[in-house]
Amino acid sequence: MKCVNGGAPVNEYTLTILINCFCNLNRADLGFSILGSFFKCGYNPSVTTFTTLLKGLFLEEKVSEGEKLFKKLFREKYCEPNEVTIVTVMDGLCKARETRKAYRLLWLWEKKGYKPYVGCYNTLINRLCKDGKFDAACKLVSIMIGKGVLPDVITYSSMIQGLCDFGRWKEAKDLLNEMQAEKVTPSLRTCNIFLHGLRKSGQIDEAFPFYP
Repeated sequence: MKCVNGGAPVNEYTLTILINCFCNLNRADLGFSILGSFFKCGYNPSVTTFTTLLKGLFLEEKVSEGEKLFKKLFREKYCEPNEVTIVTVMDGLCKARETRKAYRLLWLWEKKGYKPYVGCYNTLINRLCKDGKFDAACKLVSIMIGKGVLPDVITYSSMIQGLCDFGRWKEAKDLLNEMQAEKVTPSLRTCNIFLHGLRKSGQIDEAFPFYP
């Protein structure tokens, strides 16, 4: 069945795009109203559709509503969550400082047999580093590596930024050295984070060995 709105054909893709627009405008409520159009036109909302709605709820800091929707997806099996869905929910929980819930979600995700994903770990590591919990972040990196998931540039950048934010530039420098030794190329963002950290600490001369 094809729906037409004002002469223009409407399908599940255009409806999801419309939902995304509303969510980016912090109007997840209007995004949910579009769900009715899915069923009216005979379409089933996809995992992308629901992930977009979850993103919208978390953008508006409606954490409890986001949790309820996610649990409903699992319970009623509207669709199978994917890696993007999990990262979206974990990111929303971490930004709300619900780190324990994010940990539990990662544990449940892997318990169900899904492959460990670096994006999930990066989300948690980023939150831990922002909170100054570097021992916990390092432990999580070790767990991640033990499961065959290698740290990437985002992992290192999050840890370097956290260390720099807390004035621990020497440890940040060691981590940058480790990063390069592991053949992970620093991004422009990584370099800017490190330079900013050195400048704040009055240690800008320390940058010269890294940027000849």
